[in-house]
Amino acid sequence: MKKVKTSRTSIAKFTQLSIIALFIAIVGCKKDSATAANKSTETAAPTAVTTPAVAAPPIAAMPDLSVGKPGDVLAEVNGSKLTRAEVEEEINTQMEALKDRIPPDRKEEFRQGMYKYTVEQFVVRELLLGEAKKQKIEVTQADKEKAYEQIKENLPPGKTIEEAMEESPLGKERMEKEINTGLTITKLIEQEMANKVSVTDADVAKFKEENLENLKTPESVTASHILIGFEDGDSDEVKAEKKAKAEKIQAELVAGGDFAKLAMENSSCPSKEKGGDLGKFGRGQMVPAFETAAFAQKIGEIGPVVETKFGYHIIKVTAREKDGIMPDNQIKKIIESQKQRKVASDLIDSLRAKAKITYAAGFEPPPAPAM
Repeated sequence: MKKVKTSRTSIAKFTQLSIIALFIAIVGCKKDSATAANKSTETAAPTAVTTPAVAAPPIAAMPDLSVGKPGDVLAEVNGSKLTRAEVEEEINTQMEALKDRIPPDRKEEFRQGMYKYTVEQFVVRELLLGEAKKQKIEVTQADKEKAYEQIKENLPPGKTIEEAMEESPLGKERMEKEINTGLTITKLIEQEMANKVSVTDADVAKFKEENLENLKTPESVTASHILIGFEDGDSDEVKAEKKAKAEKIQAELVAGGDFAKLAMENSSCPSKEKGGDLGKFGRGQMVPAFETAAFAQKIGEIGPVVETKFGYHIIKVTAREKDGIMPDNQIKKIIESQKQRKVASDLIDSLRAKAKITYAAGFEPPPAPAM
């Protein structure tokens, strides 16, 4: 049975070609760190490590790709050249952006894996930009404004696009150039997809039949909370004071207080920036006492104060979903994104077949798998 990829995963892989995704990944590091801190406070799930799309093989099994001169040409596409110096500049930028997400004992493995990945990204990028130029695709001011709105939604609270660009490893000028490049590529692919990507009810029915087990969804709740958190060394007296504070806030909420406002004013959890919203979670993701309370509460109800090792929580459940099968509209999005990837992949393959591409020894892409 095929393993189902979620819509979010599929879209992330498809939009790898867009530099907007890279920008969000870079400037969103602080936001991701806050989210990770939030999750670590409430869940037992380990934080995933971001790795390059091209999996890095074990160091012992691969040659040292970092050996060579800065001016060495590692790839050439229709006359456009990529030097070792340019590859290493890109790798250094990526390593800096992701430095807190790569385990120290895997940094060299990651760096080695980035060489071929960066070279292949250059090849794909040049193929698509060449085709976009041939088709006279232009990025409009409206395109840019829409992209910046998308970026804004993914920035940490209070952070402006200008500030994020200045702080990014790429710098403001290059970020603006890269966003323009990403939009050009996106417009080309969207144009290629026109009238080629549609999902029928028959597609959905077939997909469900082939992937039924993987489409099962567990019971979940969507909840917000206010955390009056413990600090290292809190005495029993201090904890008692914090419990009294939590109970006072809980009573105010039961009397009709504004949950989001009180969360922003009192909670010690990073989720306070979103009014205490923790999003949707299933069983096994939260610490036991928190989970038991959340799954037992009625929607809209303010529960009693709950104690965990992190402090005192006041919980409000805003939605609940029973276990079942993924809704058809979500399945439709999965199929749609798969078809999108197929169209993009076919476009790249056709451009590759017509292009003149050369690689330096050791940087050639792996052969296509046998059908």
